[in-house]
Amino acid sequence: MNKFKFMHIICAILFSTLFALPAFAGTGTGKVIWLRVSDNGFISFMTENYEDPPECARTLKTFSVKLTNEAGHAMLEMLLTAQAQDIDITVLGYGNCKDQSMHERTFYIKIER
Repeated sequence: MNKFKFMHIICAILFSTLFALPAFAGTGTGKVIWLRVSDNGFISFMTENYEDPPECARTLKTFSVKLTNEAGHAMLEMLLTAQAQDIDITVLGYGNCKDQSMHERTFYIKIER
């Protein structure tokens, strides 16, 4: 295989990988300021700090989590634990408000200790 063809394959793989990864936007850090569980199956919550929110979440500066799967329930448990024990968290968002308008979808939550 010649050098040009090899580089072409590598570039194609890297380019396709770029679009397979979620585009992160908002990052929340600090304490959980408030947490709301709605009857529509979603959690909304706010952290002390919120950087780079997507346009749709700039007014409320909040995140959302779906309670329709195990990951959502695990995130709810983490949020309740962090709030009850006054522990700092880090939240990374997806960069969109696909699930609930004005609340950024949550990609992951990490408890700091």
